[in-house]
Amino acid sequence: MVKQKYDSNAAKTEEIQQPKTVARLGSNTSYTFTGSNMSPFGGLYAAGCFVERMKFEKLLRDRLTISRSTELEPWRYIIAMIYMLYIGYDRLAHAQYVKDDPMYKGILGIDQVPVQSSFWRFLNLSLDEHNEDELRSVNLDVHEQVWQAGNVGLRRIYVDTDTTVETVYGDQENATVGYNPKHRGKKSYQPVLSTIAETGELICGRQRCGDTISGEEIAQHLDDVFAEVQAVETVISRMDSGFYCKEAIDKHEEYGIHFIISVKKQAPIQQEIALVKWKRTKIADGIAEFWYQPKHWSKPYRFVVTRYLKQEKEVQTDMFEDTAYKYRVFVTDLNRKAAKVVREYDGRANIESLIEEGKNQVAFAKIPGNSFAANSNFLQLVILAFNVNKWLQLIGRKEKCVYHWEEIKTSRFKHLYIASRITRSGHKTILRFAADYPYQEYFNRLLDRLRKIVWKPGGILSVIEKSLIPCMA
Repeated sequence: MVKQKYDSNAAKTEEIQQPKTVARLGSNTSYTFTGSNMSPFGGLYAAGCFVERMKFEKLLRDRLTISRSTELEPWRYIIAMIYMLYIGYDRLAHAQYVKDDPMYKGILGIDQVPVQSSFWRFLNLSLDEHNEDELRSVNLDVHEQVWQAGNVGLRRIYVDTDTTVETVYGDQENATVGYNPKHRGKKSYQPVLSTIAETGELICGRQRCGDTISGEEIAQHLDDVFAEVQAVETVISRMDSGFYCKEAIDKHEEYGIHFIISVKKQAPIQQEIALVKWKRTKIADGIAEFWYQPKHWSKPYRFVVTRYLKQEKEVQTDMFEDTAYKYRVFVTDLNRKAAKVVREYDGRANIESLIEEGKNQVAFAKIPGNSFAANSNFLQLVILAFNVNKWLQLIGRKEKCVYHWEEIKTSRFKHLYIASRITRSGHKTILRFAADYPYQEYFNRLLDRLRKIVWKPGGILSVIEKSLIPCMA
């Protein structure tokens, strides 16, 4: 009798290669609540690593000036609210849903999350008007650090600026009746926001009353924005007709920023358009340009105008009496073909998508209280939470690939809502994720780069070898 030799390694290999059967679940399937230290927000660990490596705590400690004593340190309240907004809980009352989550408490380094009224008191009583500028400066500093660590290194960027409407339903301070097409006659705020088109970041935002933005406010906002992008070789600013004014042009000239601004079609502009010679173009039913110096402006500027044949049933909506054409007018300092100027301006539609993302997926449209200072500070926290998503993508991106940023809703489902379990083995804490998590490559790449971040006297060393390749290049 010949005995067959047993190969244990082959048996193990065969066992591993056998297809796994899916556990069938039915209405009579048994269940228990015996799991411990489990969290549905496993991906929040990456955000916690980012906050730690970017030294949020130090930035907030150095910048925030708060005299009122609080249950937790002020910086910890700020980061706790940013995490809540990043997860998708857009109201302070939602603190009750994360108060027992071990991941949330673990990355905050606290044993107990304060009750929702503590967050409310902190936002309404501890933070003041001057804290808005301090939080805005933190956003700008982290933006600069991410560009260093992520080797963003763009030589040309588009900065888009716009306002949006936040309807209020109460007696909120500084809310006024203004431009509000969806809720005519209702009070609102109109924050002004600026984004970087290539990365999807909100570079700067400021809460405002519901009135039309003034030239002085535009100049103040552009000071904050343009001072931050001075290191970029070429910056092209794009704005709609609400920003068409002498103050905006003067600020662009002061900082050496190129611009394309939509123009209000007032009577002098109409007179100039009546004299132009139209040329054929693929992007419109006619294109032309002229030089014109509006009253009180320092010099003449180049104006580009396009016209489009109206549809049969289209209603006339502009100031022109022309029944055949619609018109678009832009003022620019760019020295390139008129058609290219129009195409570049059309890329500004990107900011509309970002604002809608912020309203529907974060908390841009949420007004937490009656105090204007509290609402202004809350907007800065929303901007930081919004940008955390974009910053993580910049550091975790694939090299040598064109960069496409994802909306925060998509990122949450892919990289945030990950089942996890926190365990202890000896004196070591271990975070366990599912073996079949489909985006392990991205998660490992992101965590590896965050852990490699090194601070030097001149800033942060890059953790990515290849520079960013923008999708708009």
